[in-house]
Amino acid sequence: MTIYSSTTNNITVYSGLSTDVKPTSNVMPGSMFIETDTLQQFTYSKTAGWVSYYTKTGLLDGSGSPIGSSGGALYTAAFIWQPSSLSYIHASADASGNLNVTGGGGGGMVYPGAGIANSTGTAWGTSYTTTGSGTVVSLATSPTFVTPLLGTPTSGNLANCTGYTYANLAGTVPTWNQNTTGTAAGLSATLAITSGGTGQTTASAAFNALSPITTTGDLILGNGTNSATRLPIGASTYVLTSNGTTASWTAPSSFPGGSNTQVQYNNSGAFAGSSAITLTATTGTASGLRVSPRVQPLSSNSSTYALDTDSYDIVVITGQTATITSITTTGTPTNGQKLWLAITGTAAVGFTLNTSYFEASTVSLPTTTVSTNRLDIGFVWNVATSKWRCVAQA
Repeated sequence: MTIYSSTTNNITVYSGLSTDVKPTSNVMPGSMFIETDTLQQFTYSKTAGWVSYYTKTGLLDGSGSPIGSSGGALYTAAFIWQPSSLSYIHASADASGNLNVTGGGGGGMVYPGAGIANSTGTAWGTSYTTTGSGTVVSLATSPTFVTPLLGTPTSGNLANCTGYTYANLAGTVPTWNQNTTGTAAGLSATLAITSGGTGQTTASAAFNALSPITTTGDLILGNGTNSATRLPIGASTYVLTSNGTTASWTAPSSFPGGSNTQVQYNNSGAFAGSSAITLTATTGTASGLRVSPRVQPLSSNSSTYALDTDSYDIVVITGQTATITSITTTGTPTNGQKLWLAITGTAAVGFTLNTSYFEASTVSLPTTTVSTNRLDIGFVWNVATSKWRCVAQA
């Protein structure tokens, strides 16, 4: 056993001791006490201000054999004098090279505080906290920043931010708390054209707001896919024509020919008029116009006939051999309308004009033909009696 005495500043060696005896008075802090033995006759213990900082059992020599007598292993322990009224730091390295630092004593370790310590150059200054108050910010998980102010973050969540208002936000941001579902009920004002609306509140006004038309007579003309433009009104007498690609106003290729009141007709692809064919619109009459009568030829040798007065003006019956028992009419004739009936038989043929449809005048209703001669009978519609009035026969 060896003792380093701080009082005499020398080394005292004890041997053959059977008890653990360490100095406990007049020992200078920092003094060391080393104990060794091979029989482990006593227990290494901390006494008074002695603090153990190193122990080793079973030391081996260079050949790998235990150090000690009679096959006993050598045990050693080292202590340092550290009264309980003082504070100390104990640093030691383990077999892996790690530095282990511990503290003890009455005063204990003095720490600068939670967070990152601030050295003033001669002492520990105020430490920083995770609130970020100061020039150093602690990188804690989800820290609450107080100062300094953030610069221009590219992203972040402001859900928990306080002390800010919409007016304090720099840059262009959309108006908050707005209806963004696109429903008409969410609109508080008429949507302008620049925002995709019409700036109007009625269909007619909305159409006019979007229409390219500016002048009376203008037309909307498509000039491309989903594109429209304005086609101004053409010059007087111009007509709207197509070239197969687009439409435009052009002068007509021809005008009505002839003179006023003349009826127009196609003269080799152009309009023409003739003095022989005129129309007086005020009286509704035509002059110089030949009207060909509508003729119906019949040769069925029927015993009854119904004359269509809406479709024909003259009915001609030929080759008749059978007696005609009844001649009637169909249609809706007008006052003064003319009807002509001609009958020719292979011999004298009798016939009956139904008096529900025909009537005599100063000219009686005929009843037979003469031999093979053609018989012509003329009628005019009598609106007073609603019958065909016989006015001539030959």
